[in-house]
Amino acid sequence: MLSLNNKQPSLAAQLGVDGGVSDKIKESLLDPILKDADDQWQTVFKDIEKLSAKIDDEKRRKLVKKIFDIPEILEGSGRTVQDVLTHLNSLVFLSDSPDGLPTSNPLTLDDVGHLAMVTQSLSAYISCLPPADTDRLYARVVSDVTLWMSRLFRFPDSWAAFSEDPTQGLLATARLALHSRFERYASEGFHAIYAQPPVLYVSAAARPGLARCLATNLGLPIANVCVIPCNTVFGSQHSMDISTLEKQVDDDVSGGRTPLLVVGNAGTWLAGHTDNLHRIRQICDKHNMWMHVEGHNLATLSLMSVPTSIQPAMTANSLSLSPRMWLGIPGAPCVTLYKSVNPAAQTSAGILPSNQPPLSLWTCLQCLGYEGVCRIIRTNSELSLHLSQKLGSHTDVQQMLVYDEESSGASANEKEDNVISGPLAVIGRHIIRSLTQVATVSAVVVFKFIEPRIPSAPEGPRRPNETDSKFAVNKLIKSSPLLDAMNTWLYGQLCRSVPDATLDLVELEREGVCLRFSPMVTAQLHKTTSDHIDELALCLTKFLPMMEHTLLEQDGFRRTVTQHPQLSYIYTPDWPGLGSTFYVPDYLDSNLETLTDNEKTEMNKINLDLINYLSNDGSPLAKIVSAGRTQEDLVCIRLGIISAETSIDDVIARIVNKGKELEDTSKALEKLSELVRHGIDEASSLLDEELQHNVYQRGVIRQLPIVGSLYSWLLPPSQIEIKGRTFNLTSGSLDTTETIYKYRMQIQQSSPTPTSDKPTAPPPKLCEITEDLKSKTKILETSNAIAEKPDEETTGESVLLNKSQDSGK
Repeated sequence: MLSLNNKQPSLAAQLGVDGGVSDKIKESLLDPILKDADDQWQTVFKDIEKLSAKIDDEKRRKLVKKIFDIPEILEGSGRTVQDVLTHLNSLVFLSDSPDGLPTSNPLTLDDVGHLAMVTQSLSAYISCLPPADTDRLYARVVSDVTLWMSRLFRFPDSWAAFSEDPTQGLLATARLALHSRFERYASEGFHAIYAQPPVLYVSAAARPGLARCLATNLGLPIANVCVIPCNTVFGSQHSMDISTLEKQVDDDVSGGRTPLLVVGNAGTWLAGHTDNLHRIRQICDKHNMWMHVEGHNLATLSLMSVPTSIQPAMTANSLSLSPRMWLGIPGAPCVTLYKSVNPAAQTSAGILPSNQPPLSLWTCLQCLGYEGVCRIIRTNSELSLHLSQKLGSHTDVQQMLVYDEESSGASANEKEDNVISGPLAVIGRHIIRSLTQVATVSAVVVFKFIEPRIPSAPEGPRRPNETDSKFAVNKLIKSSPLLDAMNTWLYGQLCRSVPDATLDLVELEREGVCLRFSPMVTAQLHKTTSDHIDELALCLTKFLPMMEHTLLEQDGFRRTVTQHPQLSYIYTPDWPGLGSTFYVPDYLDSNLETLTDNEKTEMNKINLDLINYLSNDGSPLAKIVSAGRTQEDLVCIRLGIISAETSIDDVIARIVNKGKELEDTSKALEKLSELVRHGIDEASSLLDEELQHNVYQRGVIRQLPIVGSLYSWLLPPSQIEIKGRTFNLTSGSLDTTETIYKYRMQIQQSSPTPTSDKPTAPPPKLCEITEDLKSKTKILETSNAIAEKPDEETTGESVLLNKSQDSGK
């Protein structure tokens, strides 16, 4: 790199100007010139220095990137704060959007939410304070939150552990139970439990992968974590089978194993049902086991009136609480309350004060107070009860109710129908719910659409307008994939209509796809109110009759389709709608196995054109038509959910009529294509004959490679012109191009003249075809019809074919 540390000699010294020159001449002539030259030199040297520094920086960056492999986003001197925030915003709201639209709406936080966000920033600032100050502050925050949470949720004399996930708190209590039961486990490790290995018990309705997570993190074999199945005959089918648990514990004791811990659910992961916590407590007391309870129904422990099914949770050894979801506190940790009389076991289990104390929980609990906490939890419980009551008025909606535990395996709707019916059934249903709400509570409402109940066929003659589908149960509605697809469609419609209701789509083992409403998890953050529940009920009143009518009309749709030879019915059990079909042209075989690939392609093209027309014509049919694929990779027409005003006969008639129009257009284009191919073949044969005749006229000697060239140079041949051929699409005639090159334009002849002496079959007339195409839909470009010959050109109303050969070869 150049350096300018030493001052450059002036231009006057370099030119050797003598000092004896007159000062006046020097001042008037030389000084300005020398000064300008000196400034220019200094500017040049500065530019050279900048260029040299830039080259050095570029080399350094390339070297650093080559050695350290720095990501592109971290190259250079960094990005501005605004660019970083813009990038973060795109990742949060536009990361999974294919069309660039926001994938989720930003949440509107209340005062408690804003306080939690400010507290998170303040926590980062506090971490920069001296260790003595931070330790003192953290100890005070942890002590206060532990006391407040134990008093709010009626779990006194307990300790608290804070974590980001409830599973981490469960692992901490499992280690504590392990060290409390095996006192020498901290010093001897596996040898302390080898003789009598511990066994943990979890429900089959617990969080997915919980058993494997416990075994992996505790260093136990997967066989030491026993999964207890749910009830199959008595009680809720989404809660733990207590008799199986008791039998399994007795078997483990007889086998020399040590029952260690039972994980009970106060609100299962999917259905929100509560295990029989009272019986679990009795089994744990009998075998000296640790009882841990988790679930969103534990939030009701803070209410004045605790449900009977949740009260035994107060006698457990540990609880997992989620105030972040229940109270709508962003960033708040999960709290695990546990009771332990052995401080040494806590230290051995690794339960230490958290490095990130619950500062946001500390500030927000003070802001809410006891009345605020109770108000939020009570409102969330009322929302679930409100929706449950709204769903009770629909006979085609099945709920996974909590009080099914008292049943004998049948659903609540079936039991009521077996006892009473009519208005008394509705009154009895509300009385049962009112009486059982105090004893059992669920913060989750799980429901699904079921097949409509069709009345039995009455005795006696049937009226002429009564169809079989009215008195016979449709076989298709018994299909589980169909009901799953219908519930998935209902979920999408409800989410678009009432996004603030925050429904979830879950899949249960026995019931299949269901819709879930969990206000304890989402209501506080999304500000769900009873008005949203009423709006959701109105949407159900709109969509459920449409779904019921669609299922009842599926059999009639199948019969109507089979009556038309142009349509073929397709059985699609996983399609939420009326059914699927595809149009088969008359000139194609309806047997799919005998169709060739070209015929399948042509059929797909006609069905795609038919779908595009039906979905864009602005009629009510456009909302229910969509494209699909069969197992044979054929395009089919899928009809979705219809209303009671939609006539199946009108829908089928419209599909058939439009299909015939497209079929006629396709036939006309096929005739036109055959006509063009015929003209092309005829013109090619005539040109070949003229070329061969020209060769005969020139002689055989001129065709020899070397001799022919010399002979043609000595005796140049006469110019023989080969006339091209033009094919008139209007008249179907094949003429020469002599008039085109003569007059520089196409001349319409009154009658075509034959171009050869040999008799040829007269080409079909095109007037009728052209008129037919104009009366139908738009005419496709003729280049698609003759795509097999890409070298030929089709322009206007004629196809111009020229073929020539070098006369010298």
